[in-house]
Amino acid sequence: MRRQALDNFIKESTHELNTPISALLMSVDAKGESADKNDQRIKISARRISDIYRDLTYLFLRDKESVPLEPLDMVQIVHEQIEALKPLAVKKGVTFHESGDERLMFEIDRESAVRLVTNLLSNAIKYNRRGGTIYVHTGGGVLEVRDTGIGIGSEDQKEIFKRFFRATSQSGGFGLGLSIVSDIAKRYGITVELDSTLGKGATFRLRFL
Repeated sequence: MRRQALDNFIKESTHELNTPISALLMSVDAKGESADKNDQRIKISARRISDIYRDLTYLFLRDKESVPLEPLDMVQIVHEQIEALKPLAVKKGVTFHESGDERLMFEIDRESAVRLVTNLLSNAIKYNRRGGTIYVHTGGGVLEVRDTGIGIGSEDQKEIFKRFFRATSQSGGFGLGLSIVSDIAKRYGITVELDSTLGKGATFRLRFL
């Protein structure tokens, strides 16, 4: 009973948290290009809270609810999430460069697809250098995200996909993003690869086929 009560509390509280966040984002988005700097700060903060909310929801409720699978175009998901994350990237002076195939179809539930892509892109922004670049390439059933950031040391690479692990405390967050990427990949048979040298950026690859 206590476990069921806890599950219900988590589900209800995360829903209550999401409602005002969604309202904030919709209000700022409605202003479009007329949004001033204060609006952009609100949008960036709301986006960060929204991503934390969605990560926590996925973490605690994913195994308790059945979700429909559907063939999704992962390239389209990438486009959508790059647009959503642009305010965070602009604030840090980071630019996106997209290339590759026009489509990459894969059967997956939508929320997992969004979390998979969002967490990789957010990670690339967070650990990039100011004025850096994120190269996103799709081809041959592979999604590649390469950044020009601080890189990941060999010892940290052994821990990077573990829950709550953070390579540096200066980046903030809870250390959930890449662990959720790993969890989704295992669930759907996606191979995750990491190439990185400390000080020379990092490249993450998702092999869908």
